[in-house]
Amino acid sequence: MSLLNIVHSTNSLSPMASDYLNSGNEASVFHMPRWNDLIHEHYGHDWQAWTASRSGNVVGVLVVTEIRAWGRRKAISLPYQFHVGGPVASDPDVSASLLREALVWLDAHGLDDLEIRSEQPRPELIEAGLTPARTGLVTGPVNLTDLDFRKIRRGHRRYIRRAEDEGLSVSTEATSDDWHWFKHEYLRQQKKLGSPQASPLFFDRMRARLGDGARLACAWWEGRRLGGVATVEDSHTVYARWGAYAGSAAQRLHAGKSLIWHSMRAAAGRGSTIFQLGITWEGDQGLIHLKEGFGARITPVVAYARKEPGAPPGDYFSRFKLAKRVWRLMPDRMSWLLGDAVTRWIC
Repeated sequence: MSLLNIVHSTNSLSPMASDYLNSGNEASVFHMPRWNDLIHEHYGHDWQAWTASRSGNVVGVLVVTEIRAWGRRKAISLPYQFHVGGPVASDPDVSASLLREALVWLDAHGLDDLEIRSEQPRPELIEAGLTPARTGLVTGPVNLTDLDFRKIRRGHRRYIRRAEDEGLSVSTEATSDDWHWFKHEYLRQQKKLGSPQASPLFFDRMRARLGDGARLACAWWEGRRLGGVATVEDSHTVYARWGAYAGSAAQRLHAGKSLIWHSMRAAAGRGSTIFQLGITWEGDQGLIHLKEGFGARITPVVAYARKEPGAPPGDYFSRFKLAKRVWRLMPDRMSWLLGDAVTRWIC
């Protein structure tokens, strides 16, 4: 077997490495330069990449984001999504080699705190010295290859039909006005929950960077928008990342269920094979039950880390009650400014 050659780069990937990630393997949109350039533009985080090749052919890529905030640093593969990090490679040996090279570089640059997030068992990470840790989070992928309205839970079907009977409609082709409404409505609802989020500027930059890879479905009723679901996608998977359907009318009509169904159907029509319903706290059995009704396969998320992890990320949902109350009372523009500061580190 020919020698394995590994090349390191900062904030860039070679065209061959990008082609490898786009070639239908296990890579996600979050591995791609366009997403990592977005994170660099919005937060200033550098992303490091290691590309492995044999005989001139790329056989693996590892992307790690260098998080800097408040005088602190850490390395994560990959932040802001929790479950598709780590090496993308042709075999476990290449993955292990990429990880070893990355660890040497990180140590040399004072970054000994590395975390890799995955929803798949990664024994090569354990062999490299990383320790698996419980996150308190689960994911919910849905297989779109046999998507059928008749296969989703009967209660979901009933609510979707009832909403349509009452005049609810869902558009999956969003305009700039739709996006403008959605980003502000989403942030308003998240503030009401006491949850810091990136500012409206993040959504503008995301649309510019991702183009058609960022999509929005909007629910309409009596001539006004009731809710929306925003997604990002790669060649095979659509990730539902942001949802705003907590208004009284949206809840009465169960607009969230209609938005999810129509987003899934549109994704299947574009040829996507997986619809990822996103991260959920393992204690939120109501949301897990809802996702299972659409056929989601609930899967625990594991964080592989070099250091002993602190509180699981999922604990946020049951802690920080005073901070959440303060956040709810904050003026919108202040919450946008501080939201960027908080999510610069908590990612």
